[in-house]
Amino acid sequence: MKKTIIYIGLTLSLIIFGFKTAQLFLDISISELNLNNVSITWITMIGQFQQNILYTIVIGLLPLLYFISSKISRVNSQRQKISIILITLIIGVLIWQFRIYQLNLMFESFTEIKLNVGNKTMFLAKDLKLEFYLFSGFIIGALISALTLRQINNRKLKE
Repeated sequence: MKKTIIYIGLTLSLIIFGFKTAQLFLDISISELNLNNVSITWITMIGQFQQNILYTIVIGLLPLLYFISSKISRVNSQRQKISIILITLIIGVLIWQFRIYQLNLMFESFTEIKLNVGNKTMFLAKDLKLEFYLFSGFIIGALISALTLRQINNRKLKE
């Protein structure tokens, strides 16, 4: 019961943190893009709000991913718990950065075409899908850490 309350409290805290930092996440992501003759636009304010809500949900689901990973891997030490958290976060950030790299390549191809000099290519912000890639990275990181630690723990039990 105590662990359940801790997970719920942590989830709520991360949801609040995610809501407060959603715009910062978007600002950092856009600042890493090479926007030569490309303009990021939102068609509606609802679209920007949806991106912020998606980011908030992704951050809020981190305790659930940790819980599932720890149950799959049968974690038995603090070091393994910390490794689950770190692997999940690192792979999430790496896949998010991979998406930024993909977008930069796409924007580079826009500028190489140079259809009209002086005109900017409009790119819809909803097509960035940064939150999706971040969440996918968190899921992949949680699965990798869970399966790796489970394999390690199974080997220790056999010895």
